[in-house]
Amino acid sequence: MDPPLVLYYRGDLHALERPGIAVIGTREPTRNGENAGLFFASEFAQRGYNIVSGLAIGCDTTGHKGALTVGGITTAFLANSLKWDDIYPKENLELAKEIVANGGLLLSEYHMGQTCGRYAFIARDRLQAGLSHATIVIQTGINGGTMHAVNATLMAGKPLLAVKYNLPDDYCHDKVQGNVRMINDGRAYPLSRKTMEDCLEIVEKSIQKSKKQNHQVTLF
Repeated sequence: MDPPLVLYYRGDLHALERPGIAVIGTREPTRNGENAGLFFASEFAQRGYNIVSGLAIGCDTTGHKGALTVGGITTAFLANSLKWDDIYPKENLELAKEIVANGGLLLSEYHMGQTCGRYAFIARDRLQAGLSHATIVIQTGINGGTMHAVNATLMAGKPLLAVKYNLPDDYCHDKVQGNVRMINDGRAYPLSRKTMEDCLEIVEKSIQKSKKQNHQVTLF
């Protein structure tokens, strides 16, 4: 679905040998949303997954940091060039450098020094979903920008996992209503500590399906 013609990278391409799982969500998560992002990113990273996100503040940041905390690998898709001076947001420049220093990867469609508009943030969302075998939504409102990656995931026929919150302060929060609706509509599998193993099994089935399809393409 609209694959990039060229990708530029900074870091270790061996990161792509690990199965990717996207960790996405609002730039304004609740405290429990931040904790959930760190927890689930670290759990999947410890199991050998490459945590894929977009370096944005909020849920993206928790995904990258959760992986780094446990010595895992993480990849950031950027909506700008890979020049250090172009990193956005500026407050995550050190995080970007930490990702590279710890065996991770920065990826971009944009050559060095190219300036990008708002559409670039929408465009990179499809790449996060494309590089991953499944997508985890930490927190999102009903009409949040996270929905671009959500739709790309569903259109590609890949599993969508949404963190399920039980505390009233979280369950009723505007930034969680997207999670609630996607779970209730059956578009997303509910992800929690209790369902972690079930969700891992769902992701593993997605990986095996992808391997089978790639093998068939190779044969033909």
